Amino acid sequence: MPTSLHNHSYYSILDSIVSPKQLIDQAKEFGYNSISISEHGNMFSIIEAYKYAKEQNIKYIPASEIYETDDMYIKVKGTPRFHLSLLASSYDGYVNLNNIVSAGYIDGFYSKMRCDKHNILKHHTKDIICLSGCMAGRISKLLMYDYFEIAEQYVNYFYKFFDNYYLELQNHSTPEQEYLNLRLIKLAEKTGIPFVVSFDSHMLNKAQIPIHQKFIKIGTDREVGESYEDCFQVDPDTLYKMLRKQIGSDYAKEAIKNTDIISDMCNFEIELHQNLMPHIEIPKEYKSDTDYLKQLVNQGWKEKGFNKLPKDEKDNYLKRIRHEIEILDYLGYSSYFIMLKNYLTEARNKKIPLGPSRGSGANCLILYLIGVTSVDSIKWGLDFERFGNKGRLGSLAD
Repeated sequence: MPTSLHNHSYYSILDSIVSPKQLIDQAKEFGYNSISISEHGNMFSIIEAYKYAKEQNIKYIPASEIYETDDMYIKVKGTPRFHLSLLASSYDGYVNLNNIVSAGYIDGFYSKMRCDKHNILKHHTKDIICLSGCMAGRISKLLMYDYFEIAEQYVNYFYKFFDNYYLELQNHSTPEQEYLNLRLIKLAEKTGIPFVVSFDSHMLNKAQIPIHQKFIKIGTDREVGESYEDCFQVDPDTLYKMLRKQIGSDYAKEAIKNTDIISDMCNFEIELHQNLMPHIEIPKEYKSDTDYLKQLVNQGWKEKGFNKLPKDEKDNYLKRIRHEIEILDYLGYSSYFIMLKNYLTEARNKKIPLGPSRGSGANCLILYLIGVTSVDSIKWGLDFERFGNKGRLGSLAD
């Protein structure tokens, strides 16, 4: 069975009214063997969709519909940006997609995340499948305005550096989409570049069009110029019949067949519930992270003058410290605490404002002694177990 490509969930902010689970359930109901959900400019739905697709025994293909521009560092009002669909065929592709989207926000953001071909895309093409985009894509806009030769130049350029590049037809029955689909077929014939069909779904069915229109109006205070007609998944038979009317039977079959070819290329797996803590270098004279943490605590003990406390108070603090060290070592938090210490020391050196604490961190005396928080949990009667206890180890692994 074919694959459902280019779908949007409500993680495409203020644009779709469908949950990832609804999209996956509908794709499974229609008989699709895999699904790609490509949010506008982000990857927010990937883990939720991946986990649910696994439960439903349907292959999930991580993706994002990014905004592509000529130069992401030029931030001037009116600078054009174009939609481009990127799919990750493996974990390496997923990492590349992360890099692309992150760069689009960190370096290219101007109203929306933006990437360009030269600075970002061409450096992160491994295991990325690129679809030319919807009617808001660069190729589609060029074809709609009859700049066929320029569109040809661009697709040949993309085709050279992406592992796999496809011209993206869509299943919409509007006159504009029919014209575009025919032009895309002509471009495919001339260049030899493969083509594929996608949905660009933003709702579940035609009955939801009025609801979606109201959603767009309320959410973004704009009228919907086009009604998002056919922007939802349909079963393969309905898809074929609609596409056959526009481009003919042979091309319709090929466009649908190519969705399955894309699915066969994709085998994304991600190991969840891992400990992804970075390795923290500690001085060589210490046998373990916990030993080094104890040394940091000793330094803090002297710096804060606890060594000068009356014996009863000092014993109270020492008892608490020994208890906390035991729990932190058991939970494997020592390296994390060292990292926090280094991180916040650097922040203070750069004169970055910091608060006194956050959440239950204020309950931990060790964090106070190593300079992460500025709250003495003994003085204020705060219970450490609110922050950490041996019973939390199991919950962290669930």
